[in-house]
Amino acid sequence: MSSPKPASNPTSPKETASPVSNSAEITTFPEDEAPLEVADPITLDDTIGDGSSDYGSSIGSDTTSLASSVLNYTYENGRRYHAFREGKYFMPNDETEQDRLDMTHHLWCVRLNGELHLAPLPTNPQRVLDLGTGTGIWAIDFADMYPSAEVTGVDLSPIQPRWVPPNVKFEVDDLEDEWLWEPNSFDYIHSRAMVGSIRNWTKYMEQAYNALRPGGYIEFQETDLNLFSDDDTDKKALAATEYITNVRNAGNILPTRFDVAPELSTLVQAAGFEEITERKIKQPLGTWAKGKKMKEMGSWTLVIMESGLEAYGLKIFTKVLGWEKERFMGFLEEVKADIRNKDYHMYSYSHVVYARKPIDVE
Repeated sequence: MSSPKPASNPTSPKETASPVSNSAEITTFPEDEAPLEVADPITLDDTIGDGSSDYGSSIGSDTTSLASSVLNYTYENGRRYHAFREGKYFMPNDETEQDRLDMTHHLWCVRLNGELHLAPLPTNPQRVLDLGTGTGIWAIDFADMYPSAEVTGVDLSPIQPRWVPPNVKFEVDDLEDEWLWEPNSFDYIHSRAMVGSIRNWTKYMEQAYNALRPGGYIEFQETDLNLFSDDDTDKKALAATEYITNVRNAGNILPTRFDVAPELSTLVQAAGFEEITERKIKQPLGTWAKGKKMKEMGSWTLVIMESGLEAYGLKIFTKVLGWEKERFMGFLEEVKADIRNKDYHMYSYSHVVYARKPIDVE
């Protein structure tokens, strides 16, 4: 893990900033690399918030039916996993994981200042595709925000609510298969937290490009696998470093990419998209960073990561790397001690990349 070089003052994703277009025609923002300030220890707040945030809701009025075969879940090490294409996805889909996914949705809303997307969409998008919809919370919130849109959420697991808005539907499918949607079908395609789920990102990008109508937008929201610090304290987090190294090694065995987030913009460019914009959002791990928003992001990140460490690692360490469950669970406590340590001023990057399909293509 390395420490990025300091840059100028930070800005939030939808605030005014100074874009720099490089030779690859990818717009980036140097302000996104600004170092985080460490708060006075006296002011540190370990609470998760006052419950006043109102990002998102999941009230609806319609039902969705699914074949019973995909509901025959499998169980392993006390966790529940999807039945459709069994073993394809390494994360559980039980209630604990669903809670984590919904908290992650809230965290993304905090990161984006309450927005569901950064792509400059029209006021009345028509057809929208949510890839890896999970609990369906983003699709439902988007459908509520844009009543004109017909939103389709796709996932391997049928864990979405039965009652949804009338302009939302969910499908169970493997996004690494050939897509069956007609070319040029969607105004907007949203992909979030798919790192580790996609083995062939080039094909994934190409299929999304084909499904998007000319002039439509695509948006990827992913978090980098690595942890960083501006004062080199990340180098003291030896267990956390070992965890990340093992996950990356497991990805090489599977094979799948857990570290693709920093490369999203170049993958989008290679697929043929234009007007590519990338935002990098620093999110502290814990409440050590200065500022109300940073503390809120840090609190949620810590809670989500503590739950996610087991969800991500259990199958990877036991099935792929051959660890005994007891060894992994003991190691997990060491990792948690690292990420809870307020003297380690660690953070990660969340990458938001959005781009447009050229208008002058068939």
